[in-house]
Amino acid sequence: MSAVPIEVSDRSKLIQWLIGISIATVAWFLAYSQLSDFAEWLVGLWGLSRQTHFGEAVHFFLYDTPKVLLLLTGIVFIMGIIQSSLMTKWASSANGEYGWNKNLVGQ
Repeated sequence: MSAVPIEVSDRSKLIQWLIGISIATVAWFLAYSQLSDFAEWLVGLWGLSRQTHFGEAVHFFLYDTPKVLLLLTGIVFIMGIIQSSLMTKWASSANGEYGWNKNLVGQ
């Protein structure tokens, strides 16, 4: 008895993808909204006070570093979706007769 692979329809793949993107988006927004509280909790856990320069610097680092990484992740993901959804024909026609590759090699 051998296992026969089941074909998954395009509609089913799209629904799975949209559910995954929805869950990831909610998780991204939850993580982003809790950054300040998380940084405050860690600073307090380490016994530092935000009233000191060192405590404020640690809080800033713990808050800003994940914030920048989350924003970069979001932007790269969105731009990847936009770029991959462009049709090849449209992209090549936007390049025109003198596309970037022709200009690069001097043709």
